[in-house]
Amino acid sequence: MNSASPPKRKSRRERKLADEFDKFFDLLVYQTHDVHQFFLLFDEDERRYELLESTAPGFFDDLFMLYIHRIVINMRKVVEHRDDCLTVHRMHMLASDRPNYDVARGQALIDRLEQLADVAKEWRDNVCVHADLHVTLGKSEVRKFFPQQAREFYDEVMQEFIDLVGDGVHPLKSSPSSRGDALELLRTLRDGRALRLLLKKNPILYREIVADSRTTSGDNNG
Repeated sequence: MNSASPPKRKSRRERKLADEFDKFFDLLVYQTHDVHQFFLLFDEDERRYELLESTAPGFFDDLFMLYIHRIVINMRKVVEHRDDCLTVHRMHMLASDRPNYDVARGQALIDRLEQLADVAKEWRDNVCVHADLHVTLGKSEVRKFFPQQAREFYDEVMQEFIDLVGDGVHPLKSSPSSRGDALELLRTLRDGRALRLLLKKNPILYREIVADSRTTSGDNNG
């Protein structure tokens, strides 16, 4: 006869925390992925920046600004002073009843997240002013800098907060394989630039390479 006592049932609030934590964690994984894709394209390597600028500066100007707006909006939304949606305040409130939850540390992390989000918004607003000036002057320039506050927001402070609320290790940063899309874009642009240079220096070899690529890809329509 098994005399072991049945596992203790979770309270309604504990079940609510577990359910909403999973949703919040998934949301943050997507947001963190956006940040790292952005840095991969615009900030990690000077040569990548030069490649984007030499290929299509106007297009990558727009892409840069779209990323900036999206990242800053996401940072601001998750630190809103609301407890009726997926925010750090909501998670903090739900976790506060758990005996082993460090309420003071949770609040300190939230305060830092709010500071970082404010810095990013202020920087974004200044960039928008300069971007409008470039449009007015008919200029285009791919910008490569984004304040490291975004990386600190997700990789350090939010990571510690989510581990604290989730009572364990919950890595927000995606696996290296998720870098594939941005890297594939950069490789394609690099190869395209190399082919353009080859066309100028050795048109015969260029035509042979193009003809061979059509054959191997099954495209024989000329």
